[in-house]
Amino acid sequence: MIPKPIPFVALSASLLTALAGLTGCGKEAPVAPAPPRPVLTVEVPAPSAIIERRYTGQVETAEGAALAFESGGRVVAVNAKEGTRYEAGTVLAKVDETSYRNQLNSAEASLTNAKQELSRVNQLYASGNTSLSNVESATASKASAEASFENARKALEDCSLKMPYDGVIGTIGIEAQQVVSSGEKVMTIQGESGKEFEIGVPAENVGALKEGVSGRVSLRTLPEETFEAKITEISPDVADNGTYPVILTFSPEASANPAVRAGMDGECALTLPNPKGKAIRIPAACVVGAPGGDNYVWVVAPEADARTVAVQKRVVTTGALSGEGDIEVLSGLEPGETVVSRGVHSLDEGMVVALP
Repeated sequence: MIPKPIPFVALSASLLTALAGLTGCGKEAPVAPAPPRPVLTVEVPAPSAIIERRYTGQVETAEGAALAFESGGRVVAVNAKEGTRYEAGTVLAKVDETSYRNQLNSAEASLTNAKQELSRVNQLYASGNTSLSNVESATASKASAEASFENARKALEDCSLKMPYDGVIGTIGIEAQQVVSSGEKVMTIQGESGKEFEIGVPAENVGALKEGVSGRVSLRTLPEETFEAKITEISPDVADNGTYPVILTFSPEASANPAVRAGMDGECALTLPNPKGKAIRIPAACVVGAPGGDNYVWVVAPEADARTVAVQKRVVTTGALSGEGDIEVLSGLEPGETVVSRGVHSLDEGMVVALP
């Protein structure tokens, strides 16, 4: 006898029922724990009594000279180039001389008239037809006209800015069509004794400076290099911006470097005594600011050979930032402790982290 086939629908239902029973008897698959979050750490150093401060400044020419037009006006030509040597008497720039030439022509005409008038009065005096006082008056008028003519002549000549002596042009602060005033500094001549870097130091730090202290100068246009310079002058007078001007002289090697040019700006790093005494300093990136105004760090206490540890939040009192990106920690940490330096914004109390 041939067995009857089981209907497809019934078979399917039976399979589903069996599968459901198997599923109900089984256990849920376990969820794998999240791997420890990798972080970087630093060891808290011993307190130090020195700090580093950075001050912005500008390269200047040592014992250089500032050049200015004695006759103001609209600049019509700038012939000089920065870093180029010129001989004495070379015309570096010119302002429009039209009005000065007109003044000279007028002064020349007045002088001619004064000479003619003096000659006429002298003839009258010789013939007894005028007084001596008239001769003296005409003589004074001629002398005044001569002085006016000389002043006008010099004003016209001063429309040309000339090199006062052999030397190298440092900076140029004018362009053609610019209007300049009489006495306004427009160029500098580099000194022959090197280059300097001038900074402004606040009153709370200037007392710690001494001549001969070395600094490291970095220039904005040469970010990959630093140049040694030493303090050679500390001004006793405060500047308009409330800081004290301090001059650092570059080393001979830096002064001779053609890439270091007057007018370049940058900053100087100086190592100074800490006015607050010894203090712990850690990277500022370790410190997290809390909404209430407190600052805290994440402290880890790794065991020997442990590669994963839990972090703990520690409130700290912080002080000043240094030029190297460090921050003073006045309380809350002890030398030798370990704190997280990278990944601080992704941690929670007790979270397990992976150490490098």
